[in-house]
Amino acid sequence: MQLTSSPGPRPLAAAGDPVVRSDSGPVSAPFATLDDHTPVRFRSDLPDSLEDAVVRFLRSLPFVAMAALGLAVGSNAQPSDPAGSLQDRLARALAQASPTADPTDARERDAAAERLGRLTVFLDHAAEQILWGGFEAEKGFDLEKYRLTEFSPVVYAKLYLSTFTFPGGYRIRSEGKYTVLEVETRFRAGLDPGDYPYPFWHSPQKWQAYVNTKSIDFVFEGDRIVAAFRVAASPENALEPKPWDGRWHWIDATGHEQPRVTLFAYLMSADNPSLTKLDGAYRKLEAAFRAQNCIGCHAPDNIAQASTLTLLNYPNQALVARHDLVEVLRRNRMPPADVKAGVEAGIADETARQELLGLAEEFEREAEAALAHESARARVDH
Repeated sequence: MQLTSSPGPRPLAAAGDPVVRSDSGPVSAPFATLDDHTPVRFRSDLPDSLEDAVVRFLRSLPFVAMAALGLAVGSNAQPSDPAGSLQDRLARALAQASPTADPTDARERDAAAERLGRLTVFLDHAAEQILWGGFEAEKGFDLEKYRLTEFSPVVYAKLYLSTFTFPGGYRIRSEGKYTVLEVETRFRAGLDPGDYPYPFWHSPQKWQAYVNTKSIDFVFEGDRIVAAFRVAASPENALEPKPWDGRWHWIDATGHEQPRVTLFAYLMSADNPSLTKLDGAYRKLEAAFRAQNCIGCHAPDNIAQASTLTLLNYPNQALVARHDLVEVLRRNRMPPADVKAGVEAGIADETARQELLGLAEEFEREAEAALAHESARARVDH
């Protein structure tokens, strides 16, 4: 007996061939969500009355109930592992770590961030860096066509993924050399400004895109997650503009530095022995970079239009650059050359370069120690 789905009312995305997996094998199916019922039909030798009864029963089930029966939306490969493919496991883990919640509830977001920051099924399969940005259909999954931002995987999981909830719907498909896990999501649009990794509303278009996010596409190359895309639904109505005062950082009315989630104290455990040293190393490095006008090009608005943006103006988001900064400064390759102005690449003042290099090496050293502590703790907790 083979289980197939009839055409659903609205697939989440047109590309690819998602499937519903059952014990009898995979067959084509549309994306299903917690709110959608998946119409099904059977092709079998069962008597019509029994077949109709089973169909009526399955039609009455929401996606989550189908998943409980083992009918998860998944890839077209039948796994030997009863837990499912890597993509199946990640989708289920995301729904458990950051389930549907009040989009204004900062405590629930923080709890989700803690769980996501220890999500080994994600962290163990993430590349050295995760590329993140908004999906554009005309570019597809050609990563070189995008301007994306790079993050350390644990930073991406704890700061960015935690701004979304995952109701449970997902599908898996092939896109050229990539496997794409498309996970249904909702954005926590009602948090306080300091609860976001940076003011997304510095660009009204970006804020609208975040609010309208309907899914996240995780891009796998083999068993490595190399990128993730926000996929936005077409807005029914334009949002009211969310005012931005031009500041990436600010001190709130209680005297606390904001955005709070950008601080190492949010990312790291309170008992991390390298926490204070890491914060001090970053502060010194950031001040030196600011003196060299480096920070302006490494901020969220990406004024230099870098194809891969590295954020240096926030502590924990700068972690992804801990190795590259040392290498770039050793080779004196930044800032880039200005051909029109006749300025060569690199820092002309050798004393300043050596000072920056020493600070970058200190930042790298303390970052490695702090991250090693967090990794070991995550495995113990897991």
